[in-house]
Amino acid sequence: MYRTTVIIDGMHCPMCESQVKGLIRKLYPNASLSAAHKKGLLSIEYPFIPSQAEIKKALESGGYQVRSFSTEKFEKKPSLFARLFHSFKTA
Repeated sequence: MYRTTVIIDGMHCPMCESQVKGLIRKLYPNASLSAAHKKGLLSIEYPFIPSQAEIKKALESGGYQVRSFSTEKFEKKPSLFARLFHSFKTA
């Protein structure tokens, strides 16, 4: 999995967070998204590195300005439910 963090200008409220996530969800419907308007951050977790050009174009179409991108590879940990299920299954 890859986590791409995008720093955005123009998010002012929780509704902006929803709009930003909606713009990106059109490109990557299965991505895990989170946004924080106070910090101006958007986080995209996806199995592949998303296209910076596509993200920038989508966000600018919504009136937002992209300041920077960073991408890191990470290992997604199993959910609490999955860990509990596995522990019962092996017991």
